[in-house]
Amino acid sequence: MYSGRLVLALLISNIPSMALVAAEKLPAIRVSDDKTHFADESGAAFRPMGFNYDHDASGRLIEDYWHTEWDRVENDFADMKELGANVVRIHLQFGRFMSTESAANEAELRQLERLLKLAEETRLYLDLTGLGCYHKKDVPSWYDELNEAARWKSQQVFWEAVASVCKDSSAVFCYDLMNEPVIGGEKPGNDWLGPAFGDKHFVQFVVQGTAGRTRPEAARQWIDSMVAAVRKHDSRHLVTVGFVDWSLARPGLTSGFVPEQVADNLDFLAVHIYPKASKAEEALATLKGFNIGKPVIVEETFPLGCSMEELDSFIDKSGDDADGWISFFWGKMPAEYEPPGSIGDAVTSKWLSQFSTRMKAESDVRTKQPGSCDQSAFDHDSCDCQSGSTASPLTFDAPELPFDLVKNFAQHSRMHSDGNTAFSVDLSAWSEELRDLPIGVFDSGIGGLTVQEAIFSMDAFNNDNLSPGPDGRKDFENERFIYFGDQANMPYGNYPSVERRDFLKELILKDAAFLLGKRYWAAPDAIEPRLDKPPVKAIVIACNTATAWGLEEIRELISIWKIPVFVVGVVEAGARGVTEVIESDGKQRTVAVLATVGTCASNAYPKAIGRSVGQAGKQLPIMIQQGSLGLAAAVEGDPAFISSELGGGTGRSSYLGPSVENQKAALDAANLKDYGFDSAGLRGDPELPNSLRLNSIENYVRYDVATLVKNYKASGKTSAIDTVVLGCTHFPLVQNEILSAFARMRAYETNGETPFKSLIAESIAIVDPAELTAKELFRETARRKLLRKSSADSPKSGDLFFISIANQNCPQAVINSDQSLDRDYKYSRDPGHLEIEDTICVPMKIELLPESSVSLIRSRLPEVWRRMQSSSEQN
Repeated sequence: MYSGRLVLALLISNIPSMALVAAEKLPAIRVSDDKTHFADESGAAFRPMGFNYDHDASGRLIEDYWHTEWDRVENDFADMKELGANVVRIHLQFGRFMSTESAANEAELRQLERLLKLAEETRLYLDLTGLGCYHKKDVPSWYDELNEAARWKSQQVFWEAVASVCKDSSAVFCYDLMNEPVIGGEKPGNDWLGPAFGDKHFVQFVVQGTAGRTRPEAARQWIDSMVAAVRKHDSRHLVTVGFVDWSLARPGLTSGFVPEQVADNLDFLAVHIYPKASKAEEALATLKGFNIGKPVIVEETFPLGCSMEELDSFIDKSGDDADGWISFFWGKMPAEYEPPGSIGDAVTSKWLSQFSTRMKAESDVRTKQPGSCDQSAFDHDSCDCQSGSTASPLTFDAPELPFDLVKNFAQHSRMHSDGNTAFSVDLSAWSEELRDLPIGVFDSGIGGLTVQEAIFSMDAFNNDNLSPGPDGRKDFENERFIYFGDQANMPYGNYPSVERRDFLKELILKDAAFLLGKRYWAAPDAIEPRLDKPPVKAIVIACNTATAWGLEEIRELISIWKIPVFVVGVVEAGARGVTEVIESDGKQRTVAVLATVGTCASNAYPKAIGRSVGQAGKQLPIMIQQGSLGLAAAVEGDPAFISSELGGGTGRSSYLGPSVENQKAALDAANLKDYGFDSAGLRGDPELPNSLRLNSIENYVRYDVATLVKNYKASGKTSAIDTVVLGCTHFPLVQNEILSAFARMRAYETNGETPFKSLIAESIAIVDPAELTAKELFRETARRKLLRKSSADSPKSGDLFFISIANQNCPQAVINSDQSLDRDYKYSRDPGHLEIEDTICVPMKIELLPESSVSLIRSRLPEVWRRMQSSSEQN
């Protein structure tokens, strides 16, 4: 149907400004930092919905007609846009795009460039699915004759060629490495293609025989090799695979592409599901099996084996596990199937109409329409767009956002626009010269001071020309900083384990609001707050848990507030550190991540490492994690984990660390000697294991390292741990103790044997994300031209250090005799109550910190200690 294209052409020809809009770049689409959905570069949520454009009404593939009937392609794109699509899936055929096994077809690549421009003009994103062999007659004979290794190499050439053409296009949503790949069994097959559906071979073998590998191992090797080919040219756009729904590891038929075993190097999962009549629950269960902590889209669906009502119901119920749906368009609009020439025509026509209604409804919710409230409402009075009447601030409706927490914060600051209220921000505060503003750093406690030390001490760039390389001067010598440790609410890593994830995210937003705002208390007993703290020009999340759970929310909030502040987190920096450690010699590393329970629960490091290593074209390491329940808290001197009191802890803040009874951090009573505990750091009777309590930082370290190594041994893997990521900013403070604990486990002997020696390398590489975070901060500050040229640029000099403490005047707060928040109260709070200020932010005085923390800062963070002393003198 040409109507859509005709209307579009008339509009463009008669309204010049629209041509300019059409030429604007589409926002880049990425996976959100919490890995739960898709977002554009501003942080706004994006839900892919659209069509497979795999053939036309007569069964022709796009390469069959895009050279001679380009107007057909233009018309079809206009029609898909008119139906409400935002994504079109294109199926590129290997035989058309490859002239020989090592050379791409330049003519087809030029047509692909043309298609990218059309997509940009029509404002449709492309899901580019490759390596198709749908028509057997188009498959080159030389391709069928290649062995597995040569075939993979040729497939890599294909993806290198496609990625080199597409890397700069704003219309690329993703690369789908292959449509429905499968792995052969132990007995090699003799055909690379699966059975035909109609006249097309949609299923394709990438391995004919496993050759001693498990099928998931072979699938993962193939994925990694294809991703590496893409990443040679394009490190920005997303990568996935078109999974058949029988890929799960369950009895019966399986493709070998078991999601949890092969998808580490994929950005998201794309599964093809066609529900069967009366079996919608089975389809939903299958979809749930693909939910492994990454976004999932249903990349193919259609009422092929069920009614349209059943398919609609399936889509409605799949919202918790799917973040996008793609159906089919074969070159005809619904009206063009009327009168229907067959039952298939009738079904297709009705389904197109139904699916179009769904897509348009989704677009209405997520896209600003003419006359509707948009983000400018945050800067002006609330409005009712239909009546034009003034609305109450309490009923102000923010734009549709992915997180209600963010919406609450946006509304809260709008209602308190002067920034004088707790957790509010004066959005006019960035009117002065941005370069003069300080840089903000926050953590759940003092652990982030390890990142602050790296920032203070770094000399990795030339301060005059900004090029890499030391020049004998500190890189941030002219900058001032505001550090904030949320001591009262730590440890952050334990909130996910007690089902308080949303409250954790709210705490992280409060941390950002403090750095951005002007409100603080000059002393714990101050009668009223002061309002003279400067805002910041950048935020460093110096906390792994906070980065894993709140980076996306902070960026979303900053985007809504439209303030010129950028955010840097430590997890991505740590992943790049692992990538730098891995050599390009083909040797597989074994990486252990030591982090908090919360960071490990988010799987932030395995995901980030997988992406970073894959983009570098290096071999993905074996990755293991140990979620520490108490080490960070012990470093902070939390009395529920470590105490100078006999018996440890008092009142309701009883011991919460590892013990025989603690199911979340259990001591192995039968093998206590494996831990090598120092008796001076234990409470209880060694002869009565149930009575034992850890009471030293060293013993917490030994427990975590021993537990990690013992669990790794139990997994059956045999490669030696050779890299350790310090995935909590508290852990660099005890790096020596961690290395000693690994050395002890390696040398540990029992019954004349050394059971762990082969599992721990003699030399272990430590990855501390702090320095890499400092480098990223410098590069981004320099890129934005926000570096101060000299310390005399502004009279507002000097660093500021703050911590949070319990608010003794808050009627809702439950407070212990030691002036800390009661633990039961702390971990039972719900989000959404910004009117409750149960903690306050005060200058970080030495007397407010536990002696154990002070000792660590003084001995291991000399630059931080010096500048803290200077800050205390000023205040």
